Amino acid sequence: MRWWLAMPVAVGISIAGAAADLRIEGAFRWVFAVAYAVGCLAAVLGVSGTGLVATMVEPPVVAVLAVGVGMILSGDASGGSAAALAVGAGVTVLFPLMAGVTGAAVLIGLLRLWRRRPRSVAPAH
Repeated sequence: MRWWLAMPVAVGISIAGAAADLRIEGAFRWVFAVAYAVGCLAAVLGVSGTGLVATMVEPPVVAVLAVGVGMILSGDASGGSAAALAVGAGVTVLFPLMAGVTGAAVLIGLLRLWRRRPRSVAPAH
């Protein structure tokens, strides 16, 4: 997957989970958590080449976008400062999930970078 496609994929999956969870549960629970984790980890696993580092650090941005758009789509945020406060509160509650997914994305990305590094060849004697 190209680096510029990784973020929309992660955001799209996360927004779908956020909107579904708000409609079903009325809050961000397991549907959003699964969609968010799958979207962000699919991005870091699927991207190739130079975009790997960007996907490693994108989970916090994805969370803010998914919470905001999910709240707007479900009708929980109408606009203005009330919407900004609602999104801020939603992101604050999700901080442990966001930290865990970010940590997993960074770990997976570092492992992929480590496996991709050039191997040194021992000189022949």
